Amino acid sequence: MISLKQIAKLLVCAVFALSASTAAASSAADRSDGMSEARKPKALTVKHQDQLMPLPETGYSGTGEILLPVSVVARLASGAAPDAESGRLHLDYQGVKLNFLTENIAGIPYVNVANLEPVLGLNWQEDSLHSLILAKQPVKEAKKSIPQFYAREMWRPANKINLVWDHIWQRTPSASREEPIQGLDVLSPTWFAVTDESGYVRNLADTAYVQAAHAKGYKVWALVTNSFDPDLTHKILSSDKAQENIIRQLALYADLYRLDGINIDFENIYDYDKDKFSAFVEKLAKTLRQRNLVVSIDLTVPSGAPNWSQCYDRSRLGAAVDYVMVMTYDEHWRKSPVSGSVASLPWVEKGIANTLALIPNEKILLGLPFYTREWEESIDEAGKKTVTAKTMSMAAVQKTIDAYNLQPAWLADIGQHYVEYQKNGKTYKIWIEDAQSLRLKIGLVHKYHLAGIASWRKGFEAKHIWNTLNTTLRPEY
Repeated sequence: MISLKQIAKLLVCAVFALSASTAAASSAADRSDGMSEARKPKALTVKHQDQLMPLPETGYSGTGEILLPVSVVARLASGAAPDAESGRLHLDYQGVKLNFLTENIAGIPYVNVANLEPVLGLNWQEDSLHSLILAKQPVKEAKKSIPQFYAREMWRPANKINLVWDHIWQRTPSASREEPIQGLDVLSPTWFAVTDESGYVRNLADTAYVQAAHAKGYKVWALVTNSFDPDLTHKILSSDKAQENIIRQLALYADLYRLDGINIDFENIYDYDKDKFSAFVEKLAKTLRQRNLVVSIDLTVPSGAPNWSQCYDRSRLGAAVDYVMVMTYDEHWRKSPVSGSVASLPWVEKGIANTLALIPNEKILLGLPFYTREWEESIDEAGKKTVTAKTMSMAAVQKTIDAYNLQPAWLADIGQHYVEYQKNGKTYKIWIEDAQSLRLKIGLVHKYHLAGIASWRKGFEAKHIWNTLNTTLRPEY
């Protein structure tokens, strides 16, 4: 419990923040950056036994948010330590190193503590005067190796699954203001990444995002990567302690953020680590599935590439998880020496057919690209051709078509429209992804009786694409 001496120290430290917190209240009350709906400033009060001690700092509440100054959390919560350089609050919870992204409001760092009561050892309530009353509570010693804070039922989809990855760079944008997307089942935000050999998982998750997604009827399967670093991955797979650390963090984050699933996206792995990677996924999936989380994994199409394909034991991985997203795109990747399609229909079908030899059809989600590439070809005086590429969204492609008054030609053999044009002595080529090309690819879901689709990525699509996906994936509707 907090002693009177500690409370006095809180008050002394807090006095210096009074003027800044007043400015913060004004700033946050007027914010419209998309992070929250109607944030409201809240006076903060510490409750010790039956005494209430007001703090000069200000908190905020909003949909899916209880924002407290990092300094207050660090003083009240055992094991909490702010890190200004990384912009995070670090928390040692029973030997597990957790981390939470902070946000500056008028120069003061805040952290969203919604749903974090079990690990912070704090609880709070709002009184009739719109004050947040904070109370210290003991952190219970875990009876299990990984305590469970949230009970969920296992999801059994009634129809073909429609998933889209949501690429989060740093801070998660608000999902509450977006109109619901008809036919979308699952959002997979790119929130977690293993970043060091101890198994530390960088966390970008956001409670408000999950609440908004659930309100729209979506499930949230947060994605975790290996930072696409083969050396780092080798070290992790060689350490039982690092793997256990990853598993414990993901299980705790899944409960704290009320997640419905975890999507494993480990790429660029040494082929000699194949068996170790499979064993790790089996351990991770076993723990997560015991908590009724849906576990999925992203795999490239079978090929001879050591680090990008031969590193996967597809039969073993497919048996360990609920779903496998086959990344049927990047047929010609960004640094390809030759121009070409991102996902021609014959190449996509071949990739699915080869995968089906190793993984059951009812577990497979077909990968769809919402992007394409514009290829720039130039020839120097010696006759040497140089090829470069840039990734383009559907809107960017249409803008280019309009700007140069291009007439797309349909290439029936690859199932795509195509345009090219000349500029400053260079040739530009685009194999277009649009409603017609995606409709043909989704046809493979029905042909091979697959579980559904997974699209990369949200924000690259034209708005009308969602109707195409929904009506083609579920023609009965």
